[in-house]
Amino acid sequence: MILEQHKKKCDDYGFQRGSDAYANCLMRQAEMEDADEQKMLDREAKTKK
Repeated sequence: MILEQHKKKCDDYGFQRGSDAYANCLMRQAEMEDADEQKMLDREAKTKK
């Protein structure tokens, strides 16, 4: 997911741009994306063993 998609999701949740809550929402979206990507990489690594 790209930043614009994260922004749209946080907008849809009702967070106001420029607020701490909005910034936290963006960070949480990025963290979840990173975690999902790591899970995928872990699964791929397990299947290659």
